[in-house]
Amino acid sequence: MSLSRKILLITFVASVAACGGGGSTSAPMAPPIDTTPPALSSSEPVDGAEPVSTTTDPSVTMSESLDVTSVNVTSVYLSNAFGVRVRGAVDYDDANRVITFIPALPLTEGQRFTLHLDGIADRSGNTAAMITTSFRTFRAPLTQTLTYRDGAIISQTDYENDASGARLRWIRLANAGGDGVWNSGDEQPSNYVQYDRDADGLVIAESIFVAAGDDGVWFTADDARSNFSTFDNGSDGLAARRIIWAAGADGELGTDDDVPDQYRDFEFNDYGELLVESRFGTPGDDGIWFTMDDDPLRAASVNDYDNNGMRVRVTRTLRGADSIIGTADDVVEEYFSIEVNDVEQRRETISYSAAGDDDVWFTVDDVVSNYRFEPLDRQGRETGFYRSSDPGLDGLWFSADDEIRTPIQRLTYDDSDPAQIVTTTFSYNDIGADGQPLTADDVISQVVIDTRLDKSLLITSEQYINAGADGVWQTPDDEANRYDVIERDAARNILSRRIFSSAGPDGMLATADDVLQFVLTYDVPR
Repeated sequence: MSLSRKILLITFVASVAACGGGGSTSAPMAPPIDTTPPALSSSEPVDGAEPVSTTTDPSVTMSESLDVTSVNVTSVYLSNAFGVRVRGAVDYDDANRVITFIPALPLTEGQRFTLHLDGIADRSGNTAAMITTSFRTFRAPLTQTLTYRDGAIISQTDYENDASGARLRWIRLANAGGDGVWNSGDEQPSNYVQYDRDADGLVIAESIFVAAGDDGVWFTADDARSNFSTFDNGSDGLAARRIIWAAGADGELGTDDDVPDQYRDFEFNDYGELLVESRFGTPGDDGIWFTMDDDPLRAASVNDYDNNGMRVRVTRTLRGADSIIGTADDVVEEYFSIEVNDVEQRRETISYSAAGDDDVWFTVDDVVSNYRFEPLDRQGRETGFYRSSDPGLDGLWFSADDEIRTPIQRLTYDDSDPAQIVTTTFSYNDIGADGQPLTADDVISQVVIDTRLDKSLLITSEQYINAGADGVWQTPDDEANRYDVIERDAARNILSRRIFSSAGPDGMLATADDVLQFVLTYDVPR
């Protein structure tokens, strides 16, 4: 066969193959375009769950993998029923398509929370509409506190709660009643505090009653009040104003002729963190309460926070001519600056009492009045603190001869057990001969050892007040003056707290002869 025929044959065969052996075929189909946004597959807790542990880290599983850049603290957030957000972090496990919100602290008891997914997208850029899932946390209400001496009850406080566990009243009892036996049901009150709540469960009034009134029967309409406060709550469920009342002409609190004695106004940010607290003591020149000329009892406190919820400045300020706190004409009295010094690895709280030579606040020549330094470890945890209110002989703040005030503290952490963390706090009442804080010659005055679960949930606390006969701290003969034991259920809700005042004759804590001081009992979580 000639070369030209071979080439022709190969060409023909290739053409037949391309045509499917003589039949016709279509070109390969392009993959379908993804136009479906991600959807919720499941949630933990399930939507509507109640009651849920206050330590829960709510999570959702999505229908498909996500664009990781769309999953952040802006698009994933947790809020309560009033829209107040919870500080926390967001984690995304792409392999399992799970988003988890991790609150920085245990959630508030007995509240409904909603996890919001607002603006998350899949890898094709499809953005989901708002997705939400809700749950309500446990509330384990305190029901009773008993105080002991020499093994016997010497006083009792009872607490009454509504069906949801919200506190309605706490009652301090005066005596053991006719049978002389505490906690037997016939005790007589000495006083009680009562809370009135609205339909949302928010406190709208607080009263302290100190006598049973003319009828001699407690918890009736003529009980005598000694203090009466009312609360105006904002749409965020937080108290925007607290008014402390004085009795009017009839001499009785809680009646229509009561007059304000003083009040406080509060402003909060989206996370429920206090921004401004103002206190007012008189109605001003116009004689009318709750108007712009009311006279403050003292300077207002104005708080500034960073994006992590860390308070970075507190300013004590008086209203200027416009009578509005937080405007340019406010009169600053002092402020506290709170910053992390990365070079020294410490948190600094510095108090400034004057604006300096330039007479301008918040500039470099502001006059320091005192400071508090908190050394930090590599995880950013406080490892102690020391304070100074005098710059020493050289007159220079933050130098070696600053006068250090006592007590000072040093903290150590043992997190070798992943289930818990042990924090030991050493308090010092003398900084030793070298005059420097947190050095080897500091003199220990007290040692406290706290064992906590995650999110700072305390389970035991040991407090020692001297080093015992051997004079060496953290040896078996250290003398304890307090030992707390907290019982929690499987969901970590508190059930009881027992506080011991000493280690008993054997000198050892957590043994049968420890001297009981208080027992706090909590209701079944609801």
